[in-house]
Amino acid sequence: MGEFKKPTGNGRFSINSFGYIVEGNQACADILGVDKETLIKTKIFRYIKREYKKLFYQHCQKVLELLERQNCQVKLVNKAGTDFPIRLQSITGFDQDGNRLIECELMVD
Repeated sequence: MGEFKKPTGNGRFSINSFGYIVEGNQACADILGVDKETLIKTKIFRYIKREYKKLFYQHCQKVLELLERQNCQVKLVNKAGTDFPIRLQSITGFDQDGNRLIECELMVD
């Protein structure tokens, strides 16, 4: 892996209140150039370009505050170090234990 692959479907992931990815699909792993097992339990900020980390954090805060779907555009960095713009659509959700999550969908043009 390591090279950017245009996925056949939208990438999806969920993060917990500590910023760890707790769920993710294969399209998301492909976008980031990692295998699905590596994706899970890593911090999402590992994949967000430095200049966009504050914007993404604010996006997450807005999702949690307003409890409705929010959109954001950031740059991600894949395993190979290549950055690329991506649109995120996020909404709050819950895991099986009732802990709040942020569920994100990656939309690649």
